[in-house]
Amino acid sequence: MKFTFRAICLWLCFASTAFGLVHCSIEDRIISLIPGEKGQIEIPLYNPDPQPAAVRVYLEDWERAEDGTQLFYPAGTLPNSAAGQLKLAESTIVLEPKQSGKLILEVQVPHDQRGSRTAMLFVEGGSLPAPPQAEGDKMNISIRALLRYGIKIYVVARGTEEPGTKITGCSLENPRDGKIPVSIQLENYGNVHLSYKGRLEVRTLDGEVLEKVSLQPFSILPKAKRSISGQVSVPAAGKYLLLAVLDYGGQTLLAAEAPFEIRGEASGK
Repeated sequence: MKFTFRAICLWLCFASTAFGLVHCSIEDRIISLIPGEKGQIEIPLYNPDPQPAAVRVYLEDWERAEDGTQLFYPAGTLPNSAAGQLKLAESTIVLEPKQSGKLILEVQVPHDQRGSRTAMLFVEGGSLPAPPQAEGDKMNISIRALLRYGIKIYVVARGTEEPGTKITGCSLENPRDGKIPVSIQLENYGNVHLSYKGRLEVRTLDGEVLEKVSLQPFSILPKAKRSISGQVSVPAAGKYLLLAVLDYGGQTLLAAEAPFEIRGEASGK
C-alpha cells in the first residue's frame, strides 16, 4: 500500500524582519492623506531560497481585546475597517531564487473619513517541491513550511484627527516573589490610533523616587480600551505612592497614582 502525506506548517510573525523563506519588512505602515486623496504603499520582498517562492497577500480586519490579544475578522467586518479603501495590485507574486520584488497597495481616503482606520495585510510565503512517489509499502512525507507576516496598515484622514485618551484605573495586587503586580486601565476615546510609552514610579510620601520601571510600548485603536500590566519591587515596611506616567504623543502626559502600605517584614512571598 502506498501513502503520500503532506503537512503544512504555518508560522505567524508580527514584529521585525524574519529570516528564512520570504523576507518581508513588516513594520506598521501609516499613511496620512487628505480626505478624497489617493496614495500608495510599497512593501519590499526578497526570496533568499534556491527554490521559487509563491507569495499570497490578502487583507483582514483586526482589533485588540482589553488584555492586548489580537483578534481577526473577514475584511470589511469592523466599523473602523480600512480594508475597503485598500487595493492590492496583485494577490499572488512568484519570486525566483534570490529575486527581489515588492507589494503595491493603492490607498484612497474617502471624503467622509474622520481620524484613522486600520486593516491587517497578511503576507504568506513558502515553497512546495513536488513530493516523491511512495514506493512499495513505504510512506513518504512532504512538509510545506509557510511563514505568514501580519502588517498593520493605518490610514489617517489628515486634518481630521481628534486624539483623546485617559487612564480609567490603576491598582496594585498583593506582593508575590518580591514584586507587586500593577494593573493600569486606559481608554482611547478619540478618533485616531495612539502609541504609548511610560513608566511606573515608587515614591515616598515626601516625594523621593525609590524606583522607576519602564513599561513596554503599546498602542490602542480608536474607541477601544486596554489593560496594561507591570510590576515594581516590594519596598521596606512603610507608606508609599505608586505613580504611573504615560506619554501618548500629546501635549500633556497621562498620570495616575495609587497609595499603598507595606506592613511588617517585606518578604514579598
